[in-house]
Amino acid sequence: MDAIDIYNLKEYLSRKNIILCYSGIISQSIIEEIAEGLKSKMEMEDVSMSINMRLFSVFIEQVQNIMKYSSETTFDEVSQKQCATGIIIVGSKNNEYFSITGNVIDSDAKEQLKGRLDKILSMDKNDLKEYYKELIQKDKDEKKLEPNGGLGLVFMARKASKPIEYHIENINETSAFYVLQVTI
Repeated sequence: MDAIDIYNLKEYLSRKNIILCYSGIISQSIIEEIAEGLKSKMEMEDVSMSINMRLFSVFIEQVQNIMKYSSETTFDEVSQKQCATGIIIVGSKNNEYFSITGNVIDSDAKEQLKGRLDKILSMDKNDLKEYYKELIQKDKDEKKLEPNGGLGLVFMARKASKPIEYHIENINETSAFYVLQVTI
């Protein structure tokens, strides 16, 4: 990329009120640094503590989902481990804040994920609260967290000020790109 491409990208992100945009390795150490930067930026913008806490908790949940479920990995020289890759975007629009993440998933996980998300989207706030309690109880009863149980998705839906949005697009026969947007 040349300087004008970088400048155009910077201007585009500015026009879209993007506070943070990161694409690459998602490791614990990188996320800690990004989270600190996001926290500082939100404090500078004098965002209410309630919105700040909700946005931050959703951001962390989304990033953890990338770390757990991204099928695209790369070797991180710093940690000397294979790490997930993805994209994280945080911004504001019409006095609301949004957190968007994207990552590659296996195509065979696509339908199961869509089913969970569609179920969550069909619920109102009271239904989400009850479903969340049900999932927590199920996890306690089984003494372990169910893989892809959907607890984090329900958590984010409960924190959101409007229904979560998602898109899953096939990349090729074996992979799809999953985008999740949560508005606070």
